[in-house]
Amino acid sequence: MSDSISATYVNATTFTATVDADGKKDLTGQCAIGTRIRADCGTDGYKYGVVSAVSYSDPTTTIVITGDSLTATLTAFWHGNDSPDSIANHEHKGPADGGAIPHIYSGTTPPTPGVYPPGSIYIKYSV
Repeated sequence: MSDSISATYVNATTFTATVDADGKKDLTGQCAIGTRIRADCGTDGYKYGVVSAVSYSDPTTTIVITGDSLTATLTAFWHGNDSPDSIANHEHKGPADGGAIPHIYSGTTPPTPGVYPPGSIYIKYSV
């Protein structure tokens, strides 16, 4: 996770930031649509969301999220990943959405062809 970035509350779904820990002002690349956000809302706790819109007008980056409602006690936020497409999908349900796990077999002799399903993995070992 990134270093925290100071934030200013706008409303329950929107906040602004003017600079990150490295002095960068335009945060649209770091907070691209789909990026996960953890917002520190002080006494109201952490709020979590996903960037749904982001814009920059010097010197302010405006970030809109969907998820938990932000509160006026917002002081800082963290962003999860600079490239939303690289975040793994951990909600696979089966082969239709890429969640198939190959069959893995092991033994001292190779399997008979056609006995195991296509895509099976065979690990040969010796005793």
